[in-house]
Amino acid sequence: DSSKWNLWPAKSSQDEDQQKISRKKNKNYKKRVARRTRQTKKDAEKALNEARKQGVTAILLIPDGGQSKALSNAYEIIKINDDPNLNLVGADTLYRSKTITDVGMKAARNQLVAAVAWHPFNNKGYSKNADSFWRTKNVSWLTATSYDATRVLAEVADDDPTREGVNQILSGDNFVFRRGVTGDIRFNGSERANSKATLVKVLPYCKGDGYNFVPIVFKNKCIL
Repeated sequence: DSSKWNLWPAKSSQDEDQQKISRKKNKNYKKRVARRTRQTKKDAEKALNEARKQGVTAILLIPDGGQSKALSNAYEIIKINDDPNLNLVGADTLYRSKTITDVGMKAARNQLVAAVAWHPFNNKGYSKNADSFWRTKNVSWLTATSYDATRVLAEVADDDPTREGVNQILSGDNFVFRRGVTGDIRFNGSERANSKATLVKVLPYCKGDGYNFVPIVFKNKCIL
């Protein structure tokens, strides 16, 4: 009986129907994505044209962290802007690897500037340590500020681990943590006192392909 050697059962009509439905859904999804992409480009072009008509010299891009279409809309503005007199300024939400991979070349050409809390060039000693720990020197401001917050809380908790105690120590006029990666840390109420921002831009690497963020004061035309 040769049927006992049939290790792969024949596909039922139900399986074939499911595959057809799946292919149709995938095709419809691609069409929706294509329509949204075209609409996003039209909206971006309309916004830039309106800005030029009004004599605008700079556009501020403040997308959220990717929870909406705001980030893709910001990328579209960066992609299609060819006006050297229209400066693009961005929030720290643009400081991410996706910006480099998606619009790195255009961000460099358009001289996109973003404000972040910290850049690895601000503390090369920490970047060197990060390389030994995590095998990368490309550490973001989120990592640096989180590292500082953890160290501050650990030190304060040694004196008083209670919620009330920690709050009292941090809000004290004499409190200062001088070993922060991002600089001296003290607080004014619930906010960090004398916090400093670093302006960054995008430049290409001198050798090979790719782009990255560097402080705006970086004088070279490419990254070694």
